[in-house]
Amino acid sequence: MKPFEILGRNFNEIEDTLNHSGIDGVFDELEEDEEQEYSVSAEDGSWEISLGEGDVIEAIFLYNPDTFKDTLEFDSSSPLSVIEKLYGQISRNGQQTYDEFLGEIGAWERFDNTKYSLHIEHNFNSPRIKTVTIMLPEVAP
Repeated sequence: MKPFEILGRNFNEIEDTLNHSGIDGVFDELEEDEEQEYSVSAEDGSWEISLGEGDVIEAIFLYNPDTFKDTLEFDSSSPLSVIEKLYGQISRNGQQTYDEFLGEIGAWERFDNTKYSLHIEHNFNSPRIKTVTIMLPEVAP
């Protein structure tokens, strides 16, 4: 999978090129006025795609950055200085924290441009990269 090439495209156009387990609803139960969201996951668990209206690929979660080293041009042990040279200045960031419901959340950085936002989450108490998310700018929180 080449995440930068499929972001923003209709999933139906590219689904045959991916090894996935099919489209799943995100929520088992919906609150009033809440719409179902859909996702597609790799059979090996290395990535997940979030689909928006019309099955447009809005976000791609890479759970093993090393698998996508050639596309991203960095791996899970790359220093932040290397990533900044590739993707520019950090747009937003956050310190690690603990959430009562989510547990340990590592520090993170986000790099924004007109085509996508790249979000990097680190392991808790470590500079090692845990997850990389590539999303359309209009859905970035």
